[in-house]
Amino acid sequence: RWRDSVAAAGGAGGPGSPGLPDLPGDGGGSGGKRSGNGRLLIFGIGLFAVMALVAFLPFGPFGGEGERDVPTPSATLPSILDNDSGDDPDQDDINQPADPQAGDDQAIVCIDPGHGGWDTGRNRSDQDVDGGPFSLPTVTEAEINLGMSYMLRARLEELGYFVVMTRESGGSVNPFLEDINEDGQSANREIPEGATLDQVRARDEFQARINFCNEAQADVLVSLHVNGIDERAVRGYEVLYTAEREFGQQNELLATLIYRQMDTAMRDTEMGGLGRAAVPDTAIDSVPDDDGFAQHLIMTGPAFEEGSIEPSLMPGAVIECAFLTNDLDAAWLVQTDNQHLLVDAYARGIADYFEEYPAT
Repeated sequence: RWRDSVAAAGGAGGPGSPGLPDLPGDGGGSGGKRSGNGRLLIFGIGLFAVMALVAFLPFGPFGGEGERDVPTPSATLPSILDNDSGDDPDQDDINQPADPQAGDDQAIVCIDPGHGGWDTGRNRSDQDVDGGPFSLPTVTEAEINLGMSYMLRARLEELGYFVVMTRESGGSVNPFLEDINEDGQSANREIPEGATLDQVRARDEFQARINFCNEAQADVLVSLHVNGIDERAVRGYEVLYTAEREFGQQNELLATLIYRQMDTAMRDTEMGGLGRAAVPDTAIDSVPDDDGFAQHLIMTGPAFEEGSIEPSLMPGAVIECAFLTNDLDAAWLVQTDNQHLLVDAYARGIADYFEEYPAT
């Protein structure tokens, strides 16, 4: 319209001015539309149609073969959802595996990986020791105990035993420092005068482990440890037991059978000849306690009244497989093949015990 008004006035500069140059497609149109604009419109519609066709071809972004494989619920949720009964599954059952149960007449072994959490046991990163700093490896007793406990569990399960472990991580069994032995003391309260933090939390930790094995109704308790002593030249391996129990003979037999298998396995290694026997816990240094002395190892011993400890209810043994305070023992022990050699021996000794005292 602007161009037509200018042309009617005689050009951009008024009457007598030269007219504006013709635009492409001028003339021949009708109703003010230009033929060039029609061609452009047709071209645009055609281009859009081609793009739409490409987009929906099988290889295009909206084609069938371009779709991603999305897992169906049956691939990610428990099979409890795949039922033909038409009943809705109980929500509490989803992702809640059933508690494993021992079979009829299946022996139950409770493995206690010694130490854990705040209690690392013997620690080779500790530089404040007699004789100067430790050489490599830098490792804690708690780490070795846990790793070998997992190995032993796998081996025992292969042999058909039902196995539970007092701890399955690097933490303690009583992580919230509760008053497990119900003596009115716990490490998350004010420590009573005359007691120490280590004493209070150790008693509750021991009771938590003993309770775990008792509640599992285990047939035997095996506590895995690595020995240690300030005299760093001392080497070897031994198994400890408590004779002063109603099942003291079974304790001794369990310890003796495990030790025999260990000693046989060690003969062809550099640890050969370093055995220290199956030893009653009264033959070792007493466990110091501010309220007296525990004359026995707490995990396998009788009730410890001064520490308010209720005892385990099954035969047990404490295995000390080497001296972590000795550089040679430690270097041998951290090798995976040697750990497997040891736990295979433990498993054979436990199996020998159940040959004498089958689970009922």
